[in-house]
Amino acid sequence: MKELKLPKMGHVMEDGMISEWLIGVGDSVSKGDVLLKIETEKSVLDVESPFDGILKEITIEVGETVPVGTVIALFE
Repeated sequence: MKELKLPKMGHVMEDGMISEWLIGVGDSVSKGDVLLKIETEKSVLDVESPFDGILKEITIEVGETVPVGTVIALFE
């Protein structure tokens, strides 16, 4: 399994809220595909896939705020 962790997308970013998942369980993704949108204190940002794979589980749902580095999804 590959873990997708909430990335640090700025110098002061400590956490982010999942605002929208653009893929669903069972979907195939390629490196660079936009997977979700996160909200920070300053903006809404796209999170791209760092690898190819198939989404097996979303561990953090829309509306949840988590610290940078938290596992937000699992891929095979």
